[in-house]
Amino acid sequence: MAYYTYIASNKWNTVLYSGVTRNLDMRTLQHVHKVYPHSFTAKYNINKILWYEVFEEIEDALRAEKQIKGWRRSKKLDLIRQMNPQFEDLAVRDPSTMAEASAQDDMRGGIEKKESRDDYRLLYL
Repeated sequence: MAYYTYIASNKWNTVLYSGVTRNLDMRTLQHVHKVYPHSFTAKYNINKILWYEVFEEIEDALRAEKQIKGWRRSKKLDLIRQMNPQFEDLAVRDPSTMAEASAQDDMRGGIEKKESRDDYRLLYL
């Protein structure tokens, strides 16, 4: 199973947030829709993925997250620029991918595909 360590930000790239997840697309939607309304990511409008790395073992993903959290902002920005020099949102947000993985996701939210590709509804379990 794959695990992702990621760095996310708001639309102005003024705040950086690092985390770990098993489903990067689902996690992005959780951030965008503020599934956890009192969280750091909701407060600072974290809504796009700027960088990520895939790991086979959760321990490796957590170790990378802890290391990144200890870095200065400038080092995090250098890491992002290596993968994503334009600071574009790297999240796929593909409903078919997310719907399949949502049943296995360790978070409380799910995704339901609506009529158009870009129309999602969060399901709270």
